[in-house]
Amino acid sequence: MNTNPTLSIHSLKRYGIIFLISAFMYSFTMPLKAFQTGLKEHAIITLDKQQFSVKAGDTTLIRISIDIEKGWHAYDLQQNIRNKKSGSGIGPSPTLIKFSSKNIAVIGRIVAPKSDISYDSTFEVQIGTWHGKVSMIVPLIVKNTLKKGIYKDSLLVESQVCTDEGICTYPSKKYPITFMITQEAINVSSDTSVQDGTLISMYSDNASDSSETNIQKSTITSIKKDTKKSGVTESQAEYNQAKDDGVFSFLWAAILAGFAALTTPCVYPMIPITVSFFTKRAEKASAKSVADSLVFATGIIVTFTILGLLFALLSNAAGIRNFANNPWMNIFLASIFILFAFNLFGAFEIMLPTSLLNKLNSASSKGNSFGSVLLMGITFSITSFTCTLGFVAAAFGEAASAVKGGEGDLFYPMLGMLGFSGAFALPFFLLALFPSQLSKMPKAGTWMNNVKVVLGFLELALAISYLSRMDATWELGLLSRETILAFWVGCGLLITMYILGLYKLKLDSPIQNISAPRLVFALIFASMTFYLLQGMNGRSVGEFESFIYSDSATPIAAASMGGSADTKGEEWTEDFQAALKLAKEKNQPIFLDFTGVTCTNCRKMEKNVFPRPVIAALMQKMIKVRMYTDRDKPEDKANEKMMQDEYKSAELPLYVMLTPQGQLIDQTGYTPDTEKFQKFLKKALNE
Repeated sequence: MNTNPTLSIHSLKRYGIIFLISAFMYSFTMPLKAFQTGLKEHAIITLDKQQFSVKAGDTTLIRISIDIEKGWHAYDLQQNIRNKKSGSGIGPSPTLIKFSSKNIAVIGRIVAPKSDISYDSTFEVQIGTWHGKVSMIVPLIVKNTLKKGIYKDSLLVESQVCTDEGICTYPSKKYPITFMITQEAINVSSDTSVQDGTLISMYSDNASDSSETNIQKSTITSIKKDTKKSGVTESQAEYNQAKDDGVFSFLWAAILAGFAALTTPCVYPMIPITVSFFTKRAEKASAKSVADSLVFATGIIVTFTILGLLFALLSNAAGIRNFANNPWMNIFLASIFILFAFNLFGAFEIMLPTSLLNKLNSASSKGNSFGSVLLMGITFSITSFTCTLGFVAAAFGEAASAVKGGEGDLFYPMLGMLGFSGAFALPFFLLALFPSQLSKMPKAGTWMNNVKVVLGFLELALAISYLSRMDATWELGLLSRETILAFWVGCGLLITMYILGLYKLKLDSPIQNISAPRLVFALIFASMTFYLLQGMNGRSVGEFESFIYSDSATPIAAASMGGSADTKGEEWTEDFQAALKLAKEKNQPIFLDFTGVTCTNCRKMEKNVFPRPVIAALMQKMIKVRMYTDRDKPEDKANEKMMQDEYKSAELPLYVMLTPQGQLIDQTGYTPDTEKFQKFLKKALNE
């Protein structure tokens, strides 16, 4: 044994130097070795799907997971933004997601768990780190110019994974992606490809919960906020947003939509119908006002919720509207109005067949049964379906899609229509109570009969309006605009004379003197009559234009608003392909008006909004196409299919603006607010 201390010291020094060199070399090469094997050892990247089918221009979601080893951390999606704020402008590498081609791209915001924010003294920058398992839902959009077929791409996911001591690896995973285009876009919107294959600036880690359900919901919400996708009107976006906000928010949105629907002209005919029916019914001793009103409101709810959804399931989202707009249905409704009118005049009493009443209500065989009230609620609420409002169209559209194996389900449409129809029925419940309460007032007998007669004339005026729908649909040309106005003027004169006591019907008592209320009502109806009379000379009659479905022999001057209210002149065409060709020649945008000859809200827009100077001036710069959807013609059926398939809407009216090349600019529904509609039109003109 060598006991020389010098040798021992020299040996220790030599071995110590070798050890230090080895340790240094090991520490130098360890990151390289870790880089080569880090994907397996420190972070595992997985993708939930590598194959999917999608329509051209549509979106889909994929889930990327990074399982980070304990003691290690990865940097979040926005680290590059923080790096730019450092003194040197550099810092740790963020997690990146890239596609190899421009056929598919990230859209909206990638939603991921909230990262832990801290300060890195080495880089002198704030850092956002993830630990454990990280799940990201990535919204993708496929290029909308792709043809049918199978496409291959690749998705690259890169990250930097480090320990607190500064040892780092750079895991990277490249996945082959295969997707099939099942349907091409009809009117191609703006190109959805990206220039460099990445959308780093669009990333957002705004999710606080990494559960897939919450991330899916947040991602869909982000897409709706950040993109204007083909087939999404404002009302549809609100419907979808309400769904994403939860059941109670959705129900509240449905209730608000129901109240908003009461302001549209499509529902105006229901007011005199309700009052007149229950005014006559109040004479029955056995009538129970509250119970009758509840049953009537139930009939309205049943019509919207059950019948509406049933038609959507059996046909399409516009099924109940097409049913309500059918010429034979309009003849039936007009006949009911005429029947009611003469009943209110006291010409006869209406007694429904016993066999029908037995089916509706086994407890009674007379016309004052609950069954007859329910039937009235169902029948007359159909009149409001001549236009399909935005919320209703979205609900029916989801139901029709769900039953055909598409996106959506039946729960939200059913819940939405219950909330919508409940709010919609509430005022009519109160209206149904009104006549029975009036009948209890002192000396109600005489003036209640006068009210019935006035309502009878209003029902006759409504009857001619519904007959004009039939005339317009079948293009018979029997009821011109002037004919309808003349009939209304006649009704107005007869009402005014009746209120003043110039004549009486068989159930009336003699009028000793004209009271102040009679004089006021006579003045109101006389003013309305003269207002309608001036429409005979071609002037606009304002809101009444919504209920005139036949054309005039002469253009409507609409002098009170300026411009011409005749939107069917030479400037409009019904040939979409010809309009597309002309738009390319003139380099002008295209304005598509999806409308119907029986659509009340459409008529209001065409006669009261389009002629306004600020609107007419903007529309003058466009190629205007009228796309009818409710006549029994092949082109109308094609227009309806185009509206539902291409623009994902059954809402009438629907307005779509396209570039001269046929690319979608924007779309909206019924917009009676002039300023709001003006802003919509300016989008196509860059004004």
